[in-house]
Amino acid sequence: MSVAGNSRGSLALNLHLQHLNYLKAVQECESLAGAAKVLGVSQPALSQALDEIEKRLGLPLFERRGRRRLLNQDGRAAADFAREILGRSELFAAEIRRRREGAGGVLRVGTIDAGSLYILPEALRRYRRVVPGVDLRLQVATSAELEDSLLRHDLDLAFVIDDGRGD
Repeated sequence: MSVAGNSRGSLALNLHLQHLNYLKAVQECESLAGAAKVLGVSQPALSQALDEIEKRLGLPLFERRGRRRLLNQDGRAAADFAREILGRSELFAAEIRRRREGAGGVLRVGTIDAGSLYILPEALRRYRRVVPGVDLRLQVATSAELEDSLLRHDLDLAFVIDDGRGD
């Protein structure tokens, strides 16, 4: 897909996921009428949105055959790209849902060496059984190092002993 850029060579696409969804639907349905029906929009509204996409990209995506509009080579490339981006956005949305529910993400835990040997192993095994989607990362260090890591936000949780500093 060839895309003309500005004088600095970059192009701000300024496309929304809805634009990509329109391109994907047109490719899958092979007609504007079918795509409009699937998308739940009027055919004139879809046609107007497709004109806007072409304007934003700065190149034609369709060839016109009579009253029909068919994706040209650049249009098919744009629709393929749209399908890829929409698929990845669905994966991203699923990951966000998992994180909101506490079933994903990273939990960074620090402990002193005694905790890693005697206290935490069974607790960590239970945690992994209950929340298998969380990437649990364990750091073993001195209490002072762990406290510093907490202050730098490098850890989410730390098990330390009182070092007598009184902080």
